[in-house]
Amino acid sequence: MLLIASTGVPAQDVSGGGDPIPFVKKGLTQNATGDFTKALDSFNHALELDPRDSAAFEGRGETHLGLDDTADAITDFTRALKIEPANEAAFFHRGLAESRQGSYPAAIADFNQALNLTSLAPLDAPNILFERGRAKYLQGDTKNAMTDLNQAVGLKPSMADGYFFRGLAQDDQGAFDAAAADFSTAAKNGAPTAPLWFWEAQMEGHHDDDANAKLPGLVSEALGSHPDAWISDLANLLSQKTTESQIQADVQSATPGNHRDAEASFFVGLSREYTGDTAGAKQSYQRIIALGDASSYYTIEAKRHLAKLSP
Repeated sequence: MLLIASTGVPAQDVSGGGDPIPFVKKGLTQNATGDFTKALDSFNHALELDPRDSAAFEGRGETHLGLDDTADAITDFTRALKIEPANEAAFFHRGLAESRQGSYPAAIADFNQALNLTSLAPLDAPNILFERGRAKYLQGDTKNAMTDLNQAVGLKPSMADGYFFRGLAQDDQGAFDAAAADFSTAAKNGAPTAPLWFWEAQMEGHHDDDANAKLPGLVSEALGSHPDAWISDLANLLSQKTTESQIQADVQSATPGNHRDAEASFFVGLSREYTGDTAGAKQSYQRIIALGDASSYYTIEAKRHLAKLSP
């Protein structure tokens, strides 16, 4: 989803130590392979050679973002923009960092700037529109989120995340059949959790037989692109083929991150909700809210299901 950084302003050898550009290029390659510790060294070296290289600041910001250090990432993207005000990638990535922090108005403002610089360039525009739509959805602006997500998938019909988040927005609006169709498309394009949301939308739309019949096939399609045994575990939970205790054991041994605890609680809640255990479902949804991650769409959906169960 990340845009490629520009090469920035022409290098200036202010220290007499050489050209920073090779170190910037090396750092970008290391970012792309997830070798963030080495990338940090590469960008630091580049900035020792030229403290005003905007591409080095932008690239180092991406490194901090990869390390989930959003504060330092924002600082570096801001430095890049002071040097090169038309740095599209710096606006885009600063927006990503702000969105991750839950600072959605700031993120949307930066995505707007990035879009202005692309003039809706075919390669960059779908990703920027998607991220802006995602930020709008997470701050509760479902209507305008839909506009951006419609544009994103229109420009890039293979964008699984675009269909997935548009499905979430439609699910929130009560358009369950439309949401299920988007989740199905997202699954076919490789979004691993999309089949589970297809099941949720179908159950809310009272298409119980379709939900149970189509879930295994959609899971297989999604896992073909992104294998993840965890998704199979959750699908089996919804199909009553495994137990909550097995899921919770997996949560305890899983690598932290990626909303796994919230994800488990949400689908345990759905399983309880649709087998008639309303009190148990509420407990699962309340656990998600207690995690305190306002930037998680699981929080949004948990609140919606709690409202539905507590008229």
